[in-house]
Amino acid sequence: MWTFAGFAIFILVVIFNNSCREKSLFIFRELDLLPITGGQRKKWIGGIITMLYFIVIFIIINGFVFHWLFYNR
Repeated sequence: MWTFAGFAIFILVVIFNNSCREKSLFIFRELDLLPITGGQRKKWIGGIITMLYFIVIFIIINGFVFHWLFYNR
């Protein structure tokens, strides 16, 4: 699942970067959350890191929820 999520993000970044470079740089720059990335100003790579962070959090939370649903009957 981790590999698929990372691969999906990579594909999205490549597609956005090739099709509409200015919009993709703007979108990724706006997605950058400075408390998560620890930077002084927003950069497009910070948006990618922020997306990966939220995907990891989503996978971990869903793992706990599914474990609780299936093993606590």
